[in-house]
Amino acid sequence: MSIFVSEPARPGPQRLPPALRRRAAARVAASEPMHATASQLDTEAARHHVIEEQAAKRAASRYRDEAGHEALPEIPYLPVAHLSGQTIIDLSSGSTLEEAQGLMEQHGIHHLVVLHEGAVAGLIDLAWVLEQRLKVVNQAAQSHLHALTLPAFITVTPETDAHELARQMLGYRIASALVVDPDNQAIALVTATDYLRLYAQRTQKHESI
Repeated sequence: MSIFVSEPARPGPQRLPPALRRRAAARVAASEPMHATASQLDTEAARHHVIEEQAAKRAASRYRDEAGHEALPEIPYLPVAHLSGQTIIDLSSGSTLEEAQGLMEQHGIHHLVVLHEGAVAGLIDLAWVLEQRLKVVNQAAQSHLHALTLPAFITVTPETDAHELARQMLGYRIASALVVDPDNQAIALVTATDYLRLYAQRTQKHESI
């Protein structure tokens, strides 16, 4: 019932915690030719990611401090396997930001799993892709995912408690989490929308028509 938070970093199989790196992902996207290594990200982009990381850590720290002073009610166990319902689509780290956006539009989704050498290397959303496209405009070498610092992401196992995951997502200000099986294959995605849907379903049962 573990929850892992991977720090912002460039794509690589090491982005998954050791406990989730026993084997390569079973589902491997078609490999794409690797491009020459892009030049180092500009100073502003690097500083932006450092600021984001520090803000997430401060938020998590404040959340833990506040929660420690409250007597939280006992809530029935709810595995994330019963909550997740988002479509999982992946692409290789050799893909471009433009290709990532096109894939999202094609499937009507807002998240993509990034694979590097067949292993899960990150989770990106549409907002991040659009932000990066604005940063790297007219810089083709930096438009490939393997040249960018991917955002922090959360990985969990199917039996992880959904209530604890919600607390961690709030603490780290991350609106989605990737569910992986023992073979490191991405099998489901949990987003804030899933929690809203769960809340709506449960409150509807108590409403009178």
